[in-house]
Amino acid sequence: MTEFFWVTNGSDYNDEYIPGNTGTVAPGCQLKVIDLTTGESLGPGRDGEICIRGNKLFVGYLDNETANLEAFDRDGWYHTGDIGRYDLRERLFIVDRLKEVVRIGIDNHYINISPVEIEQFLLTHPSIA
Repeated sequence: MTEFFWVTNGSDYNDEYIPGNTGTVAPGCQLKVIDLTTGESLGPGRDGEICIRGNKLFVGYLDNETANLEAFDRDGWYHTGDIGRYDLRERLFIVDRLKEVVRIGIDNHYINISPVEIEQFLLTHPSIA
């Protein structure tokens, strides 16, 4: 989810680099990982859907109450559709997506792209090991 740019602080450069680490939660934001079946909050090291809320998150979809009801729960948690976990130092790792399509804004319009397409491009790019 693009909004993670504002929700996490990025890697802690005083800490060891761990591939896949998107950083810790930024001030003013809350994050939880929930079980995909029960919706129960999970502890460190357990994969589930990442949910966020806080003052850096958008307030909802303009003129689309259906989308708002699907994306936000009654406690204001936004269900990102991303699968991930956090570790004992509260670093976040994103490992998968619930949905098969990512929507990307390009030049004032949006396109849908498969995460597999992005991954295939990255795997073949000469600057990426």
